Amino acid sequence: MIFGALLGTAATQAANLATAMIVARALLPEGRGDLQLVVLWPMLAAQVASLSLNEALLVSPLPDDPAFADDLRSYFPPPVRERFAADIAGHRLRRELVATLLCNDIVNRAGPAFVQGIAEATGASIAAVARAAVIATGAFRLAELYDRINALDGKVTAAVQIAMHRTAIELLRRQTQWMLRNVDAGAAIDRTVAQYRDGIDALKGTFSGLVSPLEREAVTARIHELAAAGVPADLADEVGALPLFATVADMVSLARESAIPLDAVAGAYFAAGAALGIDRLREQAARVKPQGHWDALSLTRIEDDLFAVQRMVAAKALKGVAAGPAPARAEGAASVAAWAAAAAGGIERARALIADLERDGAFTAAKLALATAQLRDLAM
Repeated sequence: MIFGALLGTAATQAANLATAMIVARALLPEGRGDLQLVVLWPMLAAQVASLSLNEALLVSPLPDDPAFADDLRSYFPPPVRERFAADIAGHRLRRELVATLLCNDIVNRAGPAFVQGIAEATGASIAAVARAAVIATGAFRLAELYDRINALDGKVTAAVQIAMHRTAIELLRRQTQWMLRNVDAGAAIDRTVAQYRDGIDALKGTFSGLVSPLEREAVTARIHELAAAGVPADLADEVGALPLFATVADMVSLARESAIPLDAVAGAYFAAGAALGIDRLREQAARVKPQGHWDALSLTRIEDDLFAVQRMVAAKALKGVAAGPAPARAEGAASVAAWAAAAAGGIERARALIADLERDGAFTAAKLALATAQLRDLAM
């Protein structure tokens, strides 16, 4: 009975919120009723989103994945976990509890429209998006990062915390889509998380020696801004560098496919971005203000294509890395320099096009698409 009541709370809360909105609008004095609606609308939207996500998860095999065993146990008080471990694992409402916990976690951290938005943009199922989000969250240790940001309540302004959360959510969105495209649907969640987490941990804190001067300047500016707002140095460093973390999954995947050490792959990857001017284009893409939903989707696709071009060039260049002692970062960068020398004519034409686009005024989605297409042809 207790579990049944708990599982029905989302629907009950949604109904209660809708009732409260009607009452507020009809009965409260003018002004107070409108204010109440402003507070209640987002809560109702979150509840409705949770219900649809929960339903989609329950009809999928996702709640049965062993990766959620710890989440299920953590739902119960410590004395219950200790005395009834076997009963918890075999509980008849185990799937419902896991689905509810997973649903709440995603909605609370990324917002009510997160999963549905990615599903519409990619054509993937709701459950597939949720699975990819779980992998991305675990690989990038985003749960811990969210907690560290939330621990700053009362220590920095709410605006600073919101900005940091937005940066983390953007990384989660991009990496959820990456996992959808690149991780096999049957891959074990725990093993996949560990595989990418190891690579991320290995590169974390080393980006200053990898990135181009333009990227380093942008990261340094973000870190200084956060530090000036009162964010602790270690957290400011991590959040400031989060946009660069979007490159790590590509590098880990490429290292596994090529059997070349991650450090050398990282050297090649960032050298490829600098050689083609991808760092500049990515910065310009971040400055463009999308004019509506489709414009935003177009810009997202352009940024994804720029990452893909960077990976293609790094992969081509790394084929020239000689076997033998484990190649280091400098050898990865040198392999891109050799590739660039052989492709000098194509690179020069691409740079000339980008320079013409810059002279013509501020970048737009159309200009960025044209420049990206030129680089893609060069990489292929």
